[in-house]
Amino acid sequence: MVFPSSDVPDNRLRSPLILLGGYYSNLLSESLLTDKTLPIQMSREGIRVDDKEYKPSVNGRIVTDYAVTLWRSNPYNPEQRLLLSAGYHSCGTVGGIEYLTHSSGTVPDLSSGGVENFMMVFCVRTVGSNREFPKLLEVKTW
Repeated sequence: MVFPSSDVPDNRLRSPLILLGGYYSNLLSESLLTDKTLPIQMSREGIRVDDKEYKPSVNGRIVTDYAVTLWRSNPYNPEQRLLLSAGYHSCGTVGGIEYLTHSSGTVPDLSSGGVENFMMVFCVRTVGSNREFPKLLEVKTW
């Protein structure tokens, strides 16, 4: 079921969650992405990973967007999982999901038992009205 982030019933919060939308469009995403214990931080200013910062570029149109994809235990019910894809703009959000579903590239292997959580940062460039396939920039596991 789909709910606006401001109106998710409590029983749904405790289920497995898929959150789409970033800092500006999803209140639940915003609260998760500002968690200082996570290895990648997303704020209104940019995405910070260690000493690097990624900021979207807009020049009358979106030139470069960045996105974070997060897989972790659901903070509302640790026995369930949560998947979040958050870009600054919709092309970043969609790009994060596109990478996970259509990439033969690097996605952390969750079957080995050593990795339970991961965060990934993507760059999504646009050329005219077309979005390029996302480029993976960072992966953090824990």
